Amino acid sequence: MHPEVKEVPKGPKAGTKKPEVKKPTEKKPEGKKPKEKKKETWAQRAAAPAPPKKQPGQQQQQRQGENKKKGDGFTEVKRSQQNKEEMRPVPPGQNLMEKRRVTFKRDNGLPLSQKKDLDISSEVNRALFEAKVTHFVRIQGVTKNTQGCFSTITTPGATAEMLIKYREIVIKAARKVDAGIVDIETNELWERVKMHGVNFDRYLGKKTGGGLEKLRSELQAENEGVVLLLAISWIGGPKDV
Repeated sequence: MHPEVKEVPKGPKAGTKKPEVKKPTEKKPEGKKPKEKKKETWAQRAAAPAPPKKQPGQQQQQRQGENKKKGDGFTEVKRSQQNKEEMRPVPPGQNLMEKRRVTFKRDNGLPLSQKKDLDISSEVNRALFEAKVTHFVRIQGVTKNTQGCFSTITTPGATAEMLIKYREIVIKAARKVDAGIVDIETNELWERVKMHGVNFDRYLGKKTGGGLEKLRSELQAENEGVVLLLAISWIGGPKDV
């Protein structure tokens, strides 16, 4: 008799589980540990310079900048501080004539205008009105002195300094009448002076080479800041002197 031959199944045995294959795991690189801060000693703290103190304005600006970054709705508001004093008229009876007088300075190289002096006040007042200058800042009357310079006075409620604030308007208007006007200035107080012991041979008569006009030019040339607006004259005639 021949022995029985049994077929052997190929591969793993029937009924057994496939062996599990483990995949190699990748090791994550370990992060660097943060360095521990060394504690400052008391001596190091004492030697360190103190932080600069911020001024209140800088602190406020910094806070406003932080608020803008955060978007919390705060906005910076700038207020224009205008401390302009309102011009008010001088109360009646308190405005002296010396404070109201204004002088027009001329270029002596140009001839005087043939127009009437009142034309200057008319042009100036109309120019001030057109420029919407307050109503009480006006001039009244214009006169000439011996040197041909014009002078005027402001209305009772205004002073010369109030009018000087509108210098460009006044000069431009006055030059329509007299092109020789170059500037305006406030009034200066002048004193009358009597001189004694004046040399007759040097200053009395036409034969002295100028007379009192010569004396006047010498006083202005030899004394700094001295200006003689009016001509010098003798108190009396030659016999009385």
